[in-house]
Amino acid sequence: MAEHYKELDFTISRDDPKEGILKALETMRPEWDRNQVNVETKTDSGAVNIQCIVWRESDSAKQDAFVFRLNGDAASKLFGIDRANEIKYLRYMNQHGVGVPLLGSFKNGIILKYVHGRPITHEEMKKLPCSRLMAEQIARLHHITPGGIEEDKRYTQDGTYYHAAAHTHRNINNLPTQLMDPEQNARYQEVFPPGVLRKEFDWMMSEIDSVGMTVSLSHDDIHGHNVLYDESTASLHLIDYEHLSYDWTANDVGYFFQRCRFIWNLDTLAEDVISEEFRRDFVRMYLEYRAVLAGKSKDDVTQHQIEALFVQSYKTELFQYLSHAVMVLPLIEGAKEMLNEVAHTVDWLKLAIGWFKEYLRLKDSIGAMKMPTLNH
Repeated sequence: MAEHYKELDFTISRDDPKEGILKALETMRPEWDRNQVNVETKTDSGAVNIQCIVWRESDSAKQDAFVFRLNGDAASKLFGIDRANEIKYLRYMNQHGVGVPLLGSFKNGIILKYVHGRPITHEEMKKLPCSRLMAEQIARLHHITPGGIEEDKRYTQDGTYYHAAAHTHRNINNLPTQLMDPEQNARYQEVFPPGVLRKEFDWMMSEIDSVGMTVSLSHDDIHGHNVLYDESTASLHLIDYEHLSYDWTANDVGYFFQRCRFIWNLDTLAEDVISEEFRRDFVRMYLEYRAVLAGKSKDDVTQHQIEALFVQSYKTELFQYLSHAVMVLPLIEGAKEMLNEVAHTVDWLKLAIGWFKEYLRLKDSIGAMKMPTLNH
């Protein structure tokens, strides 16, 4: 039987989380001896969420353990994360047997069931069994999308963009006209003259419109560090649902293909190519899982469906390069203080320029791709 979700009405200190965790355990596990509780604290490399793994000394295998995630303000501000929506969607997923169980929440974070596993590399994402397991997990998430969601549109019912485009659109509107550092500003003005990102965004939206995207409940941050792979059980879980929202179905697939490349190494990015054979195989596996989940046979997946999603995912992958370039530009100056010390050493302008150049390099070839026609 699933554990009952518990909402705790207090804040856990980020400076000394253990005391707050012990207070939460009075509700979550009142039978635990607080003197036997272990807390291992980790901080992620970017948006400074704090994760605390919590277990009893007598349970070295962590069969009954928790992950307390203390939210970082940076993630909320930089990425426009709606924490209430995240909890709502996570609970909805759990009701349908998808995702890591959400066991509770407190004012500045959530409590998840601890799941065994490790992150995977971009190289592992391209190989079996990880690619197959990721296709299955993405399909399971998309399958549980509620009814009544508009399809074949880039806008929600109130006329605003879906999540990925909305975040990019908002960042473009808020970009600085110039940077304080003269050398950085010269580079910034050369690559991103006024209006260029707005022009490319509008073109990208016309491409999205041209391929008739459907909409699903989407992860919107698919990569190797947002999965837990357990080799002993050959199982894989998607984690980190901060960006979970309604979005283009093909966006998760395109994001997956983008993150199969080592996008942080700009020196080798152009040579790190994903083969069309791998792309089609992944799309086929994803569609086969969707068919089975819908009560159909894998054999019901048509070549037309494969080719259609193949093209759509190329378009959304291209969008990700533009989106990532826009996403990191605010980190050059104003948002830097919200990130941790590791992030302070990154040349965010160089990264934004590299991703924008990759977008421009791929733009013509992907822009020329058209949806397949049905043979009657």
